[in-house]
Amino acid sequence: MVSSVGNTSNTANTVSGNAASKLASDFDTFLKLLTTQLKNQDPTSPMDPNEFTQQLVQFSQVEQQINMNKNLEKMLELIASQQSSNLVSYIGKEIDISTDKASLSVNQPAIWYYNLPKEASAGELRVIDKNGKTVHVAQMETGKGEHVFVWDGTVSGGAKMLPGDYKLEVVAKDASGGEMDATIKTRGIVESIERIDGVDYLIVNGKQYAASDVLALRAPTTITNPQENGSYVNYIGKDVEFYGSNSVVQDGAVRWSYGLAANSSTTTIKVYDSNNKLVYQTTGDTSKGRHTFNWDGTKTDGTKANEDEIYKLVVEAKSVDNQAVGVDVLGRGKVESVAFENLQAMFSIGGLGVPPSWIVAVH
Repeated sequence: MVSSVGNTSNTANTVSGNAASKLASDFDTFLKLLTTQLKNQDPTSPMDPNEFTQQLVQFSQVEQQINMNKNLEKMLELIASQQSSNLVSYIGKEIDISTDKASLSVNQPAIWYYNLPKEASAGELRVIDKNGKTVHVAQMETGKGEHVFVWDGTVSGGAKMLPGDYKLEVVAKDASGGEMDATIKTRGIVESIERIDGVDYLIVNGKQYAASDVLALRAPTTITNPQENGSYVNYIGKDVEFYGSNSVVQDGAVRWSYGLAANSSTTTIKVYDSNNKLVYQTTGDTSKGRHTFNWDGTKTDGTKANEDEIYKLVVEAKSVDNQAVGVDVLGRGKVESVAFENLQAMFSIGGLGVPPSWIVAVH
């Protein structure tokens, strides 16, 4: 949808119309005064005709200027209309947007994409709230190129942050210990175009973005013929790792992997059920790097988790000086089927739906 496209031209037309109306009113007043002066002039000392001729010329010049302004406004209106028409073609397309902010909602995680110009020796990802407070620290991928970071709002202790906009900060260091500049962006489908105060905005996930913020434009990822698409069907039966701290009971067990940004003094692993109730706790590996955690479904109270139930893993790591160590968590499971909704693929891993873009590794 395109809304308020004519706001600027309507305002301009009103200004020109008002100027023309005022000129006409002033000209009528001038003619009445001139007529009165001519009627009551002294025959022995008549008015100088050059004086009112000059005034008539001035009125004519002002009228020409107003008409010229009207023509310019029409041209600007046509240009603005053409720009809006061009942006209409963005609707339904996927775009990359230059921003370090992403939205977290109840049903949708915050997703960022960050690009490193070269290999990083160390680093971490910091999620910052609207008050400038760091609410979550995660391990980052250190390889050169683009990486994706998906955050479902879970913070240390298993609590969930409120829906809203959050900022991502990439802290990366090169081999010599110097700071690296990483570019950050988000990605989404253009829903509509809106013109506000003469400026066109793209609406993505309910947010306004200027066209100048667009880094890339592409057709959304779709399947032309889902029944014949082998690339997704071939995932069925495969063991995959995916973004997010949730995983699912399959064959009586639940699996995750977690990464530590540095060596820790202590690592505590906590498993929560779908009601955010702590059901199991143990200690984990303290060395830097990635580790696997397989839980057999036995809860602290001795009961067993049921097949296809979803559980969340929280890993809390502390350094020797009791500072938080950056942690990221990935779910792991076997793809049982693939479904297509509006030509978009969705993997079924037990009772968990995972989009293909969330798959990190296939084993």
